[in-house]
Amino acid sequence: SIIDRSAIINSNISDSAITGSIIYDSEVVSTSLNDVILEDALVANGTIVSGNITINEIKYEIDTKTKISELIIGSDRRNSNLVGIKNRTLEINTRNSNTSFNISAEKDYFAGSMCVQKSSVPPQGMPEFTNNVGGYVYANVSANLVNSTGWLILKVFYDQTELGTLDESTLKLTYFNESTGSWEDLPVSGINLTGNYVWGNITHYSVFALLAQPAPSEGATDSSDSSGGARRRLEGVIIPIANPGINIFNFEWFGLDILEVTADLERMAINARIALKDVEKPVEIPEPQGIVYDYFEITTNLESGNIKSAGIKFRVSKSWIDDNEIATIKMCRCGGAWKELKTEKVKEDNNYFYYTAETPGLSIVVITGEKKAEVITPLATTPTPSVQPTASPIPSATPTVIPTATPAPPAMVQGIELLIIAVMVASAMIVVIALLGGRKKK
Repeated sequence: SIIDRSAIINSNISDSAITGSIIYDSEVVSTSLNDVILEDALVANGTIVSGNITINEIKYEIDTKTKISELIIGSDRRNSNLVGIKNRTLEINTRNSNTSFNISAEKDYFAGSMCVQKSSVPPQGMPEFTNNVGGYVYANVSANLVNSTGWLILKVFYDQTELGTLDESTLKLTYFNESTGSWEDLPVSGINLTGNYVWGNITHYSVFALLAQPAPSEGATDSSDSSGGARRRLEGVIIPIANPGINIFNFEWFGLDILEVTADLERMAINARIALKDVEKPVEIPEPQGIVYDYFEITTNLESGNIKSAGIKFRVSKSWIDDNEIATIKMCRCGGAWKELKTEKVKEDNNYFYYTAETPGLSIVVITGEKKAEVITPLATTPTPSVQPTASPIPSATPTVIPTATPAPPAMVQGIELLIIAVMVASAMIVVIALLGGRKKK
C-alpha cells in the first residue's frame, strides 16, 4: 500500500493508495482514497460497505454498499469571491451539482463563499426516501452572505431518465428541517417542464431534494382541471422583510412570460407576498383591443395604500410577433375596463423582446399586440403597346360668302335718271313762271 500525507489510526490498509486522508478504526482493501475521512468503515474494491465517510467536510453514513465514485454526483465551491450589491440580484450557476441560485442582497457584501454538493445519499442524520429524484443537495455559505441576503431562489435541474416510474408533474422541492428532523415541502415552488428544473423560494441554506409521486395507473384520475390541462398552483414569491422603497419579486424561474414584479413601498412589510399565474380572460371582462398574447393575474397581500407604484418586467416571443405581423406591444391592466400601461422595450435576445410596464396597482393584466399598418402595393401590369390614333382630316372651312348687292337693271337706272331730270325741269319752270307773274302785276 501507498500512504501519502495521511493518518492511519487503528486501521488495516492493504493493496491500497491513501492520499491526504484520515482513517479511523476502518479496513481498506484494494481501494484508492484521496482527501476523505473514514470512521468505522469497511471499504473494498472502491465500494464502501458500511461506516462513515466525510467528503469536502460533509459526512455521510453508509449502511448499504455504495461505490465511492458514485457517492458524490457533483460539487461546486466559491471561495471568498462572491460580491453582492444592495437591491441587486446575484446569479450563481453551480453546474457540477446541477443547481443554480439567485440571491438578492439587502446590503453590500464582499468575499462571500459558497459550498454546494450533490450526493446520491443524504448527509448523516437525514432519512433517505425512495421517491427521490436526482439525489440530495447540500448548500452552505459564509456568514457575511447569510447576513446580507434578502430572498433566495434555488433551481434544481433533473434528468428525464432519473424519473423512472415517477410522475414528472408531481415533482416538488423539499428541504430538511433540522428542528423537526423531517423533510418538508417548500411552500413557494414550481416546475418548469420545458427547462427540466424545479425552483423554490428558500429562506435559508440547508439540504434540499426533489421528490415525486408514482405515475397514476391506467384509468386512474389525476389532478387535471376541467379543460384537461395540468392544474396550476397559485405561484408566489415571499420577501420576509420588505423594506420601504423598491422591492423586487423575481418570477423568472416560473417559466412564464412575466419575469419580475417590483413594488415601491411606503413602509416596511413582513412576509410580503406577490403571487402570479397565467389565466383565461374572465367572462365579465371586456375584450381588449389588439391581438392577445396572454393574460396574467397578479395578487398580493400588501395593502394598496402601502404601494406607491409597481412595475412589471415581461417578455414576448419574437416568433409570435413575426407570425402575427405585430408592430407595437402593450400591457393593459383591468380595473373594470382595460387601461393601457406605459410600456417600453428594454432589450432583446435571439428569442424574445423584453419590456417594462408601470402600473398603479396589481390585478389582471394582458399583453397585446397591434398589427402593422397595411401597405397597399399596386399590382404590376404588363404595359399595352400604345396605338397612335390616325388623325382624321380636318374639314376645310367653308368660306363665308358675303352677298353683293344685285345691280339694278339698266332700264330701271335710266328711269330713275329721267325722273330726276323731269323733277328738276319742272322745278325750274315753276320758278320762271313765278318770276314772270310777279312782273305783270307791277
